Parts: sequence; C-alpha cells; structure tokens
Amino acid sequence: MEGGRVGEVLGVWRLDRLIGSGGMGDVYHAQRIDGVVEQSAAVKILRALRDRASPDEATLLRLLIHTNIARHLADGWTADGHRYLVLEYVDGLPITAYADQNGLSVHERLELFLEVCGAVEYAHHHLLVHMDLKPSNILVDRCGSVKVIDFGISRRVEAQPMTLPCDPFSGPYSSPEQIQPGSKLGYPTDIYSLGAILYELLSGHEPFNPSVSVAELERQIIEQNPSRPSHVIGQPKLKAGSDGKYFRLDPEAIASMRGNCRVSEARRLLAGDLDCVCLFALRKEAVRRYQSVEDLQFDLQRILAGRSPAIARSGDAVHSVLRAARRKPVAPLAVITALVVTIAGLLTFNVFSTGIQVSLENKRHSDQAMEATLLEMKEQLWPQLGSDPSWGSSRAAVEAVMKTSTPAPLLTLSEQFRVVFSFSAPKVDNGSK
Repeated sequence: MEGGRVGEVLGVWRLDRLIGSGGMGDVYHAQRIDGVVEQSAAVKILRALRDRASPDEATLLRLLIHTNIARHLADGWTADGHRYLVLEYVDGLPITAYADQNGLSVHERLELFLEVCGAVEYAHHHLLVHMDLKPSNILVDRCGSVKVIDFGISRRVEAQPMTLPCDPFSGPYSSPEQIQPGSKLGYPTDIYSLGAILYELLSGHEPFNPSVSVAELERQIIEQNPSRPSHVIGQPKLKAGSDGKYFRLDPEAIASMRGNCRVSEARRLLAGDLDCVCLFALRKEAVRRYQSVEDLQFDLQRILAGRSPAIARSGDAVHSVLRAARRKPVAPLAVITALVVTIAGLLTFNVFSTGIQVSLENKRHSDQAMEATLLEMKEQLWPQLGSDPSWGSSRAAVEAVMKTSTPAPLLTLSEQFRVVFSFSAPKVDNGSK
C-alpha cells in the first residue's frame, strides 16, 4: 500500500515520507540514522518480488559515477522480499519546470541541456540505454546542477540491438520503436527522447499532445511528424498545475519565460537551425536520427558558437559519408583520389577539345579569306584572258578552279597562286631576236 512503509528502517536508513510512486515501485525520502553522518536519500522500493533473473538496477547504477547522474548509495532486500535501492536525493524540479520558473533564455536552456547530454553519453559509453528519459527523470537542483534519475528500465546493449521485455510508456517522449512490438532498441531510442525533451524545453510544447488518449498518442508518434518548434511556440497550451487542474498558458507567457522574449523574437531564435536539430533527433526511423549523443552535442555546440549544425544540415548521405570517414579513412581517400583523377582527365580532354575547335575555326576563316582573294584575282585577270585567244585552255582550267565552292581542300595555297599567276605572266618570243 502506498505510504505503508513510512517509519520502516532499511539498513541504516529510516523512511520518513513518500515522495513518488510509479509503475515500478514507490520512492521514499529517508534519513541516515547510524550517526556517522547526517544524510538524506531517496529509497526506491520495487513492487516486484525477488527475481534474480531480471536486470538489476543497482548493478547497473554501480557502473555510473558521473556528476549529472544520481549516485547509487546502497541496496538490499526488504523483509518481505522486495528489492530496494538507496539513491542520492535530489531536491529539485523537472528540467522544463526549472527553466520556465527561472526564465532561462534559449542560450541558457541549450547549455543546461548539454549537461543532460553529457550524462546520457556517459551511460552510453558504459553500454547502458536509459529508455525512460523525460523531464520528470531529469531534475535540476537549487544550484542549477542537472541530475538524471530512474534507470529502472534501462538495459545494457550487447553485440546486437535489443528488444524490450517490458511495456513502458513515457508518453510523448517515447520513441516509435518503443511502441511497435518487436522493434530493435538501442542508443537512438534515448536520442529520440532527448529530442523530445529539447523540443519542449525550447518551444514550451511536447512534440505530440499528451492530453489525447494513449492509443491516439501512440498513433501520432508512429505516423505523424511533429510541427516545427518555431511554429508551435506561437500556440497556447493547457498546462497542469500543482493541484492537478489545467490552466491556459498564452503564447506571450510562454515566450516571456525564454529570457523575457516576445513571440516574434522567440520564433526567430528557434527558426532554422534549432528546428532542424529537433526534427532530426525526432525522425521516425532510428537509422536516420543522430547515431550518437556526441553528434547531437556537436550540432548544439556549433549553434551556441553562432554556426549552423553540421550533421542535421548535411542530410543522410553526407552524414553517412562523414561517419564512414571517421571509421575507415582509407576508403574515402581512395574515392577522393579517383574523383580527382577523373576530373583532371575531363579537364585535360576539354582543353584539347577546345584547341581542336579553335584550329578548325581558324582554318574555316582562312578558307573564306582565300576564296575572297581568288575571286578578286579572277575579276582582275579575266579581261586579259578574254583578249588572248591563245590562253583558251588555261582559261578553262581557271574556270574549273574558280567554280569549286571549297578551293582550299582541293589545292594548297601555293598551288592556287601558281595557277593564277602563270596565266598573267608575259610570253617571250625567242625567235624574234
């Protein structure tokens, strides 16, 4: 029964109040009572009875020692056979609520989100997928420090992607492969959830409406693409208050929580690059998203530096080439070399082809000039040929030459001049001397 364990002592911890309850178990605030040190903790008691075949959250948490992950302090078994874990107590708010209450600007929200990415990347380096990332599992304490909590359904990634043995549902932060039975899960599953958290952190809206039925929400996650964050930030939102009642949040109020922006300014800050990054992380197909948290961090750091995201803007093909180049740099080098040789060959062929065209064009102009010259000579010599009957045979030869439309290919330049000038040379009569 919820809260029924208040006052119970587990090891050196006494449970003093219930602070949370979920599908996996109940979470109590506890105080250390051995007198060694004053310390508070969160004690999570699982509902399932002893089952040593199931993955042990305590075993997984022992691997994770990171500033932004709630520390594992102890674990054990209750007298009635339930597993309990003693975890670092985080007195904080969900990351989205913290950012809104403190009026963080878009720039500050990105810096805070990068701390989350660092924690998730650390878990992935230890082959651990969280699989339940959502704002309520990412707390920010009063000092502004991020803590990722609740690795209750996390799994280790072995050689092959895994299927999920249980049926968790994190609402609009669940990836399509977590909803579709038999889908393979892996690091992109967490990356989708990170994209959904970033989407809400920036726009004030979840990527899909959480107020619809579970069946409809699942359908939207599988079939529909979310709108751009820069578009939805201009829409009102129904938000649940601390008393469980909903109230309407106007677009102006949502924008003012982001560094006291106006709606138009908030849209301008989100439009383009941040839209692109969010939607890239939220792609339906796992293979088309960011393939590592490091890639997501890389793009966000570029945006913070005033540059465009390299991976989300590059498209799938270029992204694949860049990733392949990092893994096997020799193969891309061979491809680049082949491309350079091919381009150089085409340029060389183009140069020679251009030279041949120029030569042919020059020859054509030369032939046209020669034809004009021959016609001019014909006009000058024809009266002389006509007055001398002894040159009749020569005149016929000249007419044959002049009638051709392309004299240059038939006779060389010197031959054509020799034919013309031989007719105009004066005759010498040796017998008259």
